[in-house]
Amino acid sequence: MISSAKNRSSVGAVSIAVVFLLTTLVLLSLQVFFLESPVGAQVLLYSLLFILLTTALVYTLAKRTELRQRADYTRLRESETRFRALVESALDWSWEVDAEGVYTYCSPQCEALLDYRPDELIGKTPFDLMPAGEALRVRSLFADIVREKREINALVNTNLHKSGCEVVLETSGTPIISESGGLIGYRGVDRDVTARMRTEMALRDSEQRLRDAQCFAKLGHWELDLRTKKSLWSDEVFRILGVSRRMTPGPDTLRKFMNPADWPAYANCITQVQENQVEHHAVYRIRREDGEERWIECRARPFATSNGEVHRLLGVIQDITERKQAEDEKERMQRELQQAHKMEALGELSGGIAHDFNNLLGIIIGYTGLAGNAARSMGADQVCDYLSHVENAGARAKKLVSQLLAFSRSDASNYQVLQPLSLIGEDVDMLRSTLPTSIQVQLDAEQDLPELLVDPVQLQQVILNLGVNARDAMHGVGRLTIRLRTTSCVGAECSACHQLVNGEWLELSVSDSGSGISAEVRERLFDPFFTTKPVGQGTGMGLALVDRIVHGHNGHILVATDEGAGVNMRLLFPPHKLVCTKPGEELDNERESFSAGRESVKAHGERVLVVDDESELTEYLGEILHLSGFEVVVSNSSRHALELFLNDPQGFDLLISDQTMPELSGVQLCERLRSVRPDLPVILCSGFSEVYAQSMQHTDFSFMSKPVDAEALIALAVRLATPMSGG
Repeated sequence: MISSAKNRSSVGAVSIAVVFLLTTLVLLSLQVFFLESPVGAQVLLYSLLFILLTTALVYTLAKRTELRQRADYTRLRESETRFRALVESALDWSWEVDAEGVYTYCSPQCEALLDYRPDELIGKTPFDLMPAGEALRVRSLFADIVREKREINALVNTNLHKSGCEVVLETSGTPIISESGGLIGYRGVDRDVTARMRTEMALRDSEQRLRDAQCFAKLGHWELDLRTKKSLWSDEVFRILGVSRRMTPGPDTLRKFMNPADWPAYANCITQVQENQVEHHAVYRIRREDGEERWIECRARPFATSNGEVHRLLGVIQDITERKQAEDEKERMQRELQQAHKMEALGELSGGIAHDFNNLLGIIIGYTGLAGNAARSMGADQVCDYLSHVENAGARAKKLVSQLLAFSRSDASNYQVLQPLSLIGEDVDMLRSTLPTSIQVQLDAEQDLPELLVDPVQLQQVILNLGVNARDAMHGVGRLTIRLRTTSCVGAECSACHQLVNGEWLELSVSDSGSGISAEVRERLFDPFFTTKPVGQGTGMGLALVDRIVHGHNGHILVATDEGAGVNMRLLFPPHKLVCTKPGEELDNERESFSAGRESVKAHGERVLVVDDESELTEYLGEILHLSGFEVVVSNSSRHALELFLNDPQGFDLLISDQTMPELSGVQLCERLRSVRPDLPVILCSGFSEVYAQSMQHTDFSFMSKPVDAEALIALAVRLATPMSGG
C-alpha cells in the first residue's frame, strides 16, 4: 500500500517535470527557429543546462507539494475514519438537515432508535416521524429557531417507532453557516430519553400524588436549619397558613400568624427539642391573612451532628380545625345528651315524688282541716293556732309540688298567640311592686315585635323567678334591666341543654348589676334542687323551672356572666310566624272552682265509691264525704273496687277514683264501670294534669287535682250525685 502510494507520488512529480521540460524545450526551439541570426552552440548548451536545472527544481517542488498533500489527505482520511467510527459506535443518533429540515445525513443509530435505516430517512424530515400534534408543535419551534439561526438546545420531542410505539428523543444541534452568512442547515444528535422521561413523569406523578395527599390531609412538611435559621416549607404549609409563597419561611414568619397566647408553649417545645433531643409536638392557633382562625398540630424530629449538637429540625404541620370542631361538637353533644338524660331522670323522679307527696299532702292538709274544725268546735283556740301553722306549711308544700309538677312537664299549659310587649309590660309592673324600691327596674323594648305563642302564666312565673334571683344576687340594691327585642344567633350554645342555637329569635333578657356567677356554679345553674342560698331560703327549683318553661316553648337560654360583673340571662323564644308546631298540645284547662267562703252543701245519703291506693288518703276522703251526708264505700284496690261495683252496679251514685294506681288506672277503671253502667258519674283525681287531657276524651268525666280541696270536692260530689238519688 505504501509503495504504491510512493509510485503514484513519483509518477505525479515526474509528469510535472516532463511536462515542464518539454514545454521549455518547445519554447526554446521556437525561439531559435524564429531568430534571424544563428545561435551559438555555447548559448544552446547553457540554455539546455538552465532548462534541466529548472526542470529538476520544478520536480523537487512538485514532489514536496505532492507529499505534503498526500500526508494531509492521509490525516484527513484517518480523522474521517475515526469520526465515522466514533459516530457509528455512539449511542446517540447523529444527523444533518438542510434549512428546510430535510435529512441529508443520518448515522446508523437511527435504526436502533426508530428501526429506520439511514437511507430510509434521507430526504425526509423529523416531522414525518412524529404524531400529528407533536409535528405541528415542533415544526413551529424549528421555524423560530431557523429564523433566528439559534442552536437547538435539548428539545424534547415525541417520535413514532417503525412499529408504531412512541419514542421520546432529546434533540440538540448547531447551525451550519455559509461563508456569506446564510444558513445551510443544522448538524446535531438525537438521544433516546424515553426511560428518563418516564421516570421523570412517574416522579412528577408521585410528587403530585404526595401534594394531593397532603392537600387532602391538610398536611405540610417543613425543615429548619438551626444554625443558619433558614427554613424550607412545602406548598401545603403556605396554603395552611394562608400566606403567599413570597414570604420568607421560618419561625419569625410563623409567629406573626400564631395566637400570642400559644407562642410561649411553642417556643418552649422548640427549646426542649434542641436541649433534650426529643420529638416536638404542639397544638396552636393561627389567624390567617383573611382573618380566619385555624387550629394547627405540629410535629418535629431533631437531627444531630456526630458531636450531639442538634443542627436541623424536620417536621410536619396539619390543619386540624375540622377535627377540633368535631371534638368540640362531640363534647357538646355529650353534654347535651347527659343533660337531657339527667333532666329526664330528674323529671320522672320529680313527677313520682310529686305524686306520692300529693297523696301525703292531701292526708296532712285534710286531717289538719278536720282537726281544726274539731278544735274550733271545742273552743281550743291555741290548738287552732298551732294547726294554722301546719296549714300554712301545707300551702307552701303545695306550691313546691306544683313547681315539681311543672318541672316534670306534667302540667298542661294554656298557650296563646299574644303580643309580647303588652304582656311583658304587665309582668314588669307586677315585678316592680314585688321588688324593693332600692332596685331600679328598667324595661327596654323594641316596637313592632312579632307575636309569640306563649303561656302567659308561665311567662309571668319566669319573670318573677328571674327577678327574685336578681334581687338576691344584688342583695336588694341595684339595677335590673329587662330587654325585649328580635335577635339572630349563629352557632351559640344553649347554657341549659347545650344544643347549638341558630336562626331568628325573640329575645327576653334579664340583666342585673349583681356579683355575677362563678364558673363552678355556672355548670350547675339549671340543676334542680341546686342552690347557693342558705338552708331554708331556697329550694333550687327556680331556674330549673325557668329552664323547663323556656324549653317547653321550643326556646333556649344564653347566660353571660363573670364574677363581679353581673348576670345577663337571655331567653330566646321562636316568634309565632316561625313556629311549625305548638310546644305542647293546647288544653282547655278550665276546672271546677268554688269559693272558700260559700255556704256548706250536704248530701242526702247518696252512696259513693272512693278508690285510691293510698289507704290513709282514702280514709280521709271517706271521712269528709261521710261528714257531708254521703254513704261511703272505700277501696284501696282498683280490682277490688271493680268487684264491689259489679256485685251491685245500681247501688252506687258516684265514683271518686285516683288515676295512678296499680293493676287498673283510674281511666281504665272508669271505662270498665261505664261499660256496665254508662250513666255513672265519675270524678278523677290526680297530681298529674295530663289525666285531665285524657279525661277530656270523655266529656262527662270530671277532674280534680291533688291535693283536693275538700269543699270543692264535696260541692262537686253533691252536684253530680244528687240527681241520681233524686231519680
